[in-house]
Amino acid sequence: SHELRSKVLSLQLLLSILQNAGPVFKTNEMFINAIKQYLCVALSKNGVSSVPEVFELSLSIFLTLLSHFKTHLKMQIEVFFKEIFLYILETSTSSYDHKWMVIQTLTRICADAQGVVDIYVNYDCDLNAANIFERLVNDLSKIAQGRGGHELGTTPVQELTLRKKGLECLVSILKCMVEWSKDQYVNPNSQTSLGQEKPVEQDSSDSSKAPDPIHRYGSINSLDSTASSGIGSYSTQMSGTDNPEQFEVLKQQKEIIEQGIDLFNKKPKRGIQYLQEQGMLGTTPEDLAQFLHQEERLDSTQVGEFLGDNERFNKEVMYAYVDQMDFQGKDFVSALRIFLEGFRLPGEAQKIDRLMEKFAARYLECNQGQTLFASADTAYVLAYSIIMLTTDLHSPQVKNKMTKEQYIKMNRGINDSKDLPEEYLSAIYDEIAGKKIAMKETKELTLKSTKQSVASEKQRRLLYNVEMEQMAKTAKALMEAVSHVQAPFTSATHLEHVRPMFKLAWTPFLAAFSVGLQDCDDTEVASLCLEGIRFAIRIACIFSIQLERDAYVQALARFTLLTASSGISEMKQKNIDTIKTLITVAHTDGNYLGNSWHEIMKCISQLELAQLIGTGVKARYISSTVRGKEGFITSTKEQNSDEYLGLVGGTTDRKQILSIQESIGETSSQSVVVAVDRIFTGSTRLDGNAIVDFVRWLCVVSMDELASPTHPRMFSLQKIVEISYYNMGRIRLQWSRIWEVIGDHFNKVGCNSNEDVAIFAVDSLRQLSMKFLEKGELANFRFQKDFLRPFEHIMKKNRSPTIRDMVVRCIAQMVNSQAANIRSGWKNIFSVFHLAASDRDQGIVELAFLTTGHSVTNVFEKHFAATIDSFQDAVKCLSEFASWRPSASSATAPNTCPTDLRPSKTTPATT
Repeated sequence: SHELRSKVLSLQLLLSILQNAGPVFKTNEMFINAIKQYLCVALSKNGVSSVPEVFELSLSIFLTLLSHFKTHLKMQIEVFFKEIFLYILETSTSSYDHKWMVIQTLTRICADAQGVVDIYVNYDCDLNAANIFERLVNDLSKIAQGRGGHELGTTPVQELTLRKKGLECLVSILKCMVEWSKDQYVNPNSQTSLGQEKPVEQDSSDSSKAPDPIHRYGSINSLDSTASSGIGSYSTQMSGTDNPEQFEVLKQQKEIIEQGIDLFNKKPKRGIQYLQEQGMLGTTPEDLAQFLHQEERLDSTQVGEFLGDNERFNKEVMYAYVDQMDFQGKDFVSALRIFLEGFRLPGEAQKIDRLMEKFAARYLECNQGQTLFASADTAYVLAYSIIMLTTDLHSPQVKNKMTKEQYIKMNRGINDSKDLPEEYLSAIYDEIAGKKIAMKETKELTLKSTKQSVASEKQRRLLYNVEMEQMAKTAKALMEAVSHVQAPFTSATHLEHVRPMFKLAWTPFLAAFSVGLQDCDDTEVASLCLEGIRFAIRIACIFSIQLERDAYVQALARFTLLTASSGISEMKQKNIDTIKTLITVAHTDGNYLGNSWHEIMKCISQLELAQLIGTGVKARYISSTVRGKEGFITSTKEQNSDEYLGLVGGTTDRKQILSIQESIGETSSQSVVVAVDRIFTGSTRLDGNAIVDFVRWLCVVSMDELASPTHPRMFSLQKIVEISYYNMGRIRLQWSRIWEVIGDHFNKVGCNSNEDVAIFAVDSLRQLSMKFLEKGELANFRFQKDFLRPFEHIMKKNRSPTIRDMVVRCIAQMVNSQAANIRSGWKNIFSVFHLAASDRDQGIVELAFLTTGHSVTNVFEKHFAATIDSFQDAVKCLSEFASWRPSASSATAPNTCPTDLRPSKTTPATT
């Protein structure tokens, strides 16, 4: 139509004026007032147009206003979001096209870091504004989870596109938060390592195929994507108004107030008590009355009930409430309308009675010059009769309506036994007949109608058109109301805002990503979810928010299927990608992971198992496995050599085995293997605390692997030995903390009932000790003593002759090759030989004796100064040998050490 064409043209012209506005336009008060008074009001009408072209143009104009004029339009932007955008996303009757266009617009809004943080600071942290950021994230999360698709009457394809857009917006918001706080992030791989190696610069070839890896803008000095928003130089443009602590306090107060209002709307007294306890509300009747006047979110019915109550305090509040109203110069009906705007009249006659009585008194107090009413009694009776008239004329239940004559008759003699003028009563009757006195309705009623399931498409459209009109009306009224308001707008500059933003919204984010990975095999959805989880972990890491970080890492670990009870046979591409993402997180956020290393180490341990299956290791090499309680793979009895590990029952055919192998074969790809290795080689670049967490959880997983009675695995144990080698170059302070954990682990593993495991442990200890002893030690230090303590522990606790023999041989080798470097370690060496001296096995005793003799005769001579501290231990040790007697039954005797073979404490020392 001609009208539509001219409307579209006008909107296009407006758009181009705004897009090309220069600095004068953007700051000139006259122009800004025109935008507030005319443009925003017009937009609020067209912003809900059912003509797609008009709707789209309105959205574009809104985007332009948001990017150029937001500092002047704080209230208007709130109305747009609250009454139009979020409403369209939340209502089940809005069409797919409308939702799609709104989400498209949000994609653009969510891509601007400054914009996202500004929304949080200006609305969610403002006591009088709606929580736009929180609502936005919740609505997007619902859409991303695909909730409500069937109600919309959308096709599955449409629903999937909406879901993807929703996820895109969520990921974009998180990306902005990472971007905003990136100056606090330190990438372990950009630091120099312990001094032996050059920093690794191959981040770009990261194993993770997750789209758009974080590293690009993860380094400390990257500013690439902030050029537009000017965040990079935040220190130079810090405005005086942005104070994160102050905003955090405001946000907390706002949450208390919201909680209080919720309580009030169920039980007014509880709500008031809560707000007073929290110091958010005064205790005088005047304070409460003011609160009831100003707080629009209170349930009007509850306000009415509270004011009408007969208790003394309630009455005092009600008097103060009415006294705060000004009826001066108002005619009686207008004054009554104003009075009843703030609450809904209670149903009980006595309560109405009390309210009307006070209203009449106040009306006369404000209008002392009036001559119409003889006393307050007249006003009271008249007010009551107007309420009755409203009910009578406008209630559908009343069939026989009151006539004007009846009304006039009803009010005879109320003015001090005289009548009020007939024309006055007649005018009142006409006014009420024309427009009833609107009691304040409870707001929620409008939304409830939308929740019913809509039978047909046609019915849904009709309902939506009704809603659109209502929406436009509300939005227009609100726009007009704020068109002259000057509200200050804060431009956020601080990093710290991201912490409360993330704490507020982490659950809807996690829900959206988990549901996406759980029930959707679409590759795009999976990669968006994984990217979102990575960003979320990064934020939780930067601000060390532990609970949230652990929750996200656990979610990732769960979707690798490596620790799940369903078994790895169901692995799909998205699970492989999840494994890669987990490895990337371990690589880039290692310094911040803390206890989350546990999940990562569990997955890496299980990944090695999956690789063995994928590459086709037969069951006779590793047993078949089933998952134990912990989600760990534990062994069951041996099976035929033809069967594959862990996945197949007795009668699985070759084809099934091949398909299983194929589905998990990807876990053995070069990129995955290399990436896992880099986690361990890269451990040298973790900081002092992170490496201790890393080692601690690796040891825990290693214990779990070794717990299998028949087929223990030594994967993590090997990795512990490797990282000990890599990290031995750390400063002593850090190394002793690491060794405290690893040494304790060797104590346990060296006493493992499985001899192969114990042999591996002792041999690894020997190699590590040789390397450690090469570094030497200064006088009076105790590092060697701590390092060699596990040998002593194993010798004391392990009764296996093979292991005991091995320990003695290892120590003997050390003495022979490293004697010059040993200092505090001599104490441990003599302690081991002291224990060997009481052994039943002649071979062990002889070897120990020879080495002790060699030490005492040769080494003491050359390095006496270094050995002086352990001279006493050497003497004790020799005294033990002196009292050793071979037992006749030593060949067959069990490995116990009865007391008769132990030397008596009084044996004289022989040297």
